[in-house]
Amino acid sequence: MNSGDLAWLPSNTALLSFEKEGDSNSGVTGWCYPKEPAHVLVLGEIDDTYFQIVYRGQKWAVPKNRVYRS
Repeated sequence: MNSGDLAWLPSNTALLSFEKEGDSNSGVTGWCYPKEPAHVLVLGEIDDTYFQIVYRGQKWAVPKNRVYRS
């Protein structure tokens, strides 16, 4: 997926925030598990494992294998 794409996020997907935005090795400082599936905006790739997305007005990291093209 590319920056600006809409993606489908299943419910109960782990969304993570890292101490240093965009650095998955910096440690997790927050997380959430959406109760409902949602469409999200893809901001780009963080690394080989995560996309950065916008969910409810906040930036989150989500595993690439847990989001799907809309």
